[in-house]
Amino acid sequence: MSQSSLDEFFSPVNTNPLAKRKERTSDSETDTPSKRLNLPNPNKMLSEQDKSDLINRFSDVMDSKIEKLKNEIPSKEDMTVISQTIASIVDENTKLKEEVAVLRKELSVVKDKMKQIDYRCRGDNLIFTGLRLDREANLHEAVTSFIRNELGILEDPMIGDVVHLSDATGGPLKVKFLRGSFIAKIFARTRRLRDTGFGIDRDYPDEVRSVRRKLFQARKEIMRANGSLRVLIRSDTMMIGREKFSWSDSIGITHGGADGIPKLSEIVGVDMTERIVSLGKDSSAGPPAPTPAPAPAPHPDS
Repeated sequence: MSQSSLDEFFSPVNTNPLAKRKERTSDSETDTPSKRLNLPNPNKMLSEQDKSDLINRFSDVMDSKIEKLKNEIPSKEDMTVISQTIASIVDENTKLKEEVAVLRKELSVVKDKMKQIDYRCRGDNLIFTGLRLDREANLHEAVTSFIRNELGILEDPMIGDVVHLSDATGGPLKVKFLRGSFIAKIFARTRRLRDTGFGIDRDYPDEVRSVRRKLFQARKEIMRANGSLRVLIRSDTMMIGREKFSWSDSIGITHGGADGIPKLSEIVGVDMTERIVSLGKDSSAGPPAPTPAPAPAPHPDS
């Protein structure tokens, strides 16, 4: 066997994988030249025409964006119209506020007139309490007898109507008199009812009754703190000397339309804050029994 044959059969095997991969790649490139990558030439530059086309397209895009922004931004004329509209709204709002203020004043006047009418309608009525009469009793005769026996008024009271104000036996009675002058005679004798359990009071509206309930409670606290004071309650007003107090659910006791506790404490000589504030929290207390008046109560219109 020749030397070339020996070299062919006994040539060393190439075990390097990189060499094998290189050989395989080389064979593949040799066998399939169509699969070679067709990369662009990096040295090739844009032509002047291409550059011009790109610049024109970019310019068109920017012009479109700018035009859109111009349409969205208000112009000077638009701002003028907006300012005029705002001024018109402000002016209209001012006029509406003035109209509301006028309407409130008119409503207040109407309410006052309605109160006066209500007072006049109730002016000939009195509320009697403590008379334990059942539904079958003759109310006219019972009230007439009470006036004669308890008050000592012998003349005919001329009662127009008597109605129960409660379903309970012994509840208050509303008595309507045909002569308003007779009511003054009754109040002149109410001192005789002290410590008897009987009471006579005017027929006040519900809101006035609510105020009077608080004022009677306040008077009780005042007398506890200073028993030497003379405290009178007329309608929805409490009088201590020349000072007048009333009651508001939002404020409490009032003096001149404002918080009346400082003035009341000054008159009583004791800090009345806690005692008066506690009255505002006590909403469950019922109305006090009518207190006999030492003299005829003035008419609301006087």
